[in-house]
Amino acid sequence: MNPHTAHALPRAQRTGAVGASIAHESAADHVTGAALYTDDLVGHGRAALHAWPVQSTHAHARVLSLQTAPALEVPGVVRVLTADDVPGTNDSGVKGDEPLFPHEVMFYGHAVCWVLAETLESARRGAEAVQVEYEPLPSLITLTEAIEAGSFQGRQPVVSKGDP
Repeated sequence: MNPHTAHALPRAQRTGAVGASIAHESAADHVTGAALYTDDLVGHGRAALHAWPVQSTHAHARVLSLQTAPALEVPGVVRVLTADDVPGTNDSGVKGDEPLFPHEVMFYGHAVCWVLAETLESARRGAEAVQVEYEPLPSLITLTEAIEAGSFQGRQPVVSKGDP
């Protein structure tokens, strides 16, 4: 225990589960290298496609058009997924958090579509072939600019328990 905080933090009493080390159910697999990760599963069972994102080259911009036909000419490319392929709400993860395929990119590297191919290299080359037309929008690059503009992380999600 740190001698500077010993007076403020009394040593906890061990009373059962609290403070007891309990191994995670997959801990042994992780530390021995036996755990399987997504990339380890390629080649197991049916054929898997590889995905590579087409990423924004602007910090903030409106996507005006996507020309995906050139990607489909790359050997091994099977499909390019865009917002047009998403039925219903173009959403991923937490509801209302971030669109799966944005029409307005919010950071450099924001994925605007995904190329699916038989190999990772084909997917990468296909992504390079996609042509994106942007309308650059004003961007905040520094922390100082963001604070001055009152621009923070958007709405803060609220998690509540019970019947509202």
